[in-house]
Amino acid sequence: MKRIFSYAFWISFSVFSGVFLTFLLAKAADSSFNYLANLIDFKPMVYVNQSVSYASDNYKETKNDGGAIRETKPFPSISAEAFLVADIKNGTITQQKNKEEILPIASITKLMVAAVSIETLNQHNPIAITEEILKEGYGNYGSLRSGETITAGEMLYPLLLESSNDAAVALATARGKENFIKLMNQKAGALGMLNTNFEESSGISEKNTSTAQDLFLMAQHLYNNEKWILNITKKEEFRFWKNNSSFAGDERYLGGKNGYTEASFDTALALFSLPSKESENKDMAIILLRSQNRKKDINAILTWLESEESPSIKGASLIFVGDIMLDRDVEKSVINNGGDFSFLFQKAGFIKEYDIAFGNLEGPVSDKGGDLNNLYSFRMRPEALSALKEAGFDVLSVANNHTGDWGKNAFEDTLFRLEKENILAVGGGLSKSDAARPKIIGVNELKIGFLGFSDLGPNWLKAAQDKAGILITDESFVEIVGEAAKEVDALIVSLHFGEEYQKIHNKRQEYLSRAAIDNGARIVIGHHPHVAQDTEEYKDGLIAYSLGNFIFDQDFSEETMKGAALEIILAKNGTIKSSQIKTIQLNRFYQPELID
Repeated sequence: MKRIFSYAFWISFSVFSGVFLTFLLAKAADSSFNYLANLIDFKPMVYVNQSVSYASDNYKETKNDGGAIRETKPFPSISAEAFLVADIKNGTITQQKNKEEILPIASITKLMVAAVSIETLNQHNPIAITEEILKEGYGNYGSLRSGETITAGEMLYPLLLESSNDAAVALATARGKENFIKLMNQKAGALGMLNTNFEESSGISEKNTSTAQDLFLMAQHLYNNEKWILNITKKEEFRFWKNNSSFAGDERYLGGKNGYTEASFDTALALFSLPSKESENKDMAIILLRSQNRKKDINAILTWLESEESPSIKGASLIFVGDIMLDRDVEKSVINNGGDFSFLFQKAGFIKEYDIAFGNLEGPVSDKGGDLNNLYSFRMRPEALSALKEAGFDVLSVANNHTGDWGKNAFEDTLFRLEKENILAVGGGLSKSDAARPKIIGVNELKIGFLGFSDLGPNWLKAAQDKAGILITDESFVEIVGEAAKEVDALIVSLHFGEEYQKIHNKRQEYLSRAAIDNGARIVIGHHPHVAQDTEEYKDGLIAYSLGNFIFDQDFSEETMKGAALEIILAKNGTIKSSQIKTIQLNRFYQPELID
């Protein structure tokens, strides 16, 4: 019995000792970490909820909001091999994947170059550009020329806006390249970036490596201590240097840097200020390493963040494209590839990502009417409409010079078929009052209205009070726009105008567009020239003079096989929150695809 008691005693003592020793070691480690954190003055990153699995691309979390259980929107699939999304102010990580994986960072390097340059170089001192510098940088971004001198402060603009390797080499050379790289690594160590290494200043070397976690520490440092650097990176241009970031001009963008090499793929460090349920905006950092498409990844994360952080914020996302013509060689392509018009939209899945999608329907969609034998006459098969609906189109303009190519019967049949497919026909109706009444879509309590006009006829198809037809830009144009604007939070006016194949808008286009905005329109969308034209911010509105072709068989030139897509994000009051032009490329099958 004593022997059993003795065994029990020693077992209990051993367990107690082990637990106590573990506790002491944990306390010691915690104290060491806090000491290190205080020494190098950075905020440790914090996880919101220990039960959340951050490595999953299909993240779902169930939250209890005062007894009501709701499931948050799943985190989108992100192509980056490693990423981190975190609150820049308090270090709270919202999402991450492989945040400690060491990977090449490419031109994100240049943010550290800028920080070290400001700390160690007199920003007023001139730096001479030499042939050796240009040879080592082997790039013409920044347009630096041998023999010229640029001050260290001014050199930051080509470095950060155009990602000039020459500028990076020039700044390092001014301090002595080896010494400058040593200072970059010392700075990284001081910031707690313990898994970061710099071999050179441009980011070309695949040995310039870091982790998403380390880069977040650098982002915090820039945000808290080097706002001037971030302010440069969000400028759209300075002198003749233009920003290569696709987020320059986005009012949410606080700055950052992106990069690319064959070893790193796309990389990005980007800061954004986003609406929050709290009174203050939430400033977030997005770090991507080895992304297949950084722009797509960042936009997906931003959409998720805004839906998660601000479910009460109302607004709408819209996408506008140009001319859609599914006859002639386009139809032949469909027939040769299975006969289903949805074939044309296999690479245009982006259309469905928006609340509202708009395009110009260049001709009737019908099996009725007779060919009026115009120089070019278009008539599209009825089954094409279901493919347009399936692709994501909500609104199509019928106010254009080809809409009457097969006569009044085909035009009226097109209106009926559009209604059957639940696609709004803009610019035409069974009477003038019908055509002039704005077609309204409600999104998140926003009333968004659409009107359409043709400045190019056909005048015989002009709508009247007792006659079906289209709206023509006649003396009633201003009045129709003004009355429609009173009914909605944001009015979009579609205009078929301008000269074919001209890349710059003319005075007539400018007059009509500005008149529309002067009388209440928020956005003017132009089409007809078959090539993309310039855009213009006018008062509180935006004018896209021509978006060119979306689907057309004009393969005689590079310009006509490209077009533009205009993305608009409307705020909850109907004002333009952000806008972005995207490039559309048509392939040999006449399939449109975003190329940037």
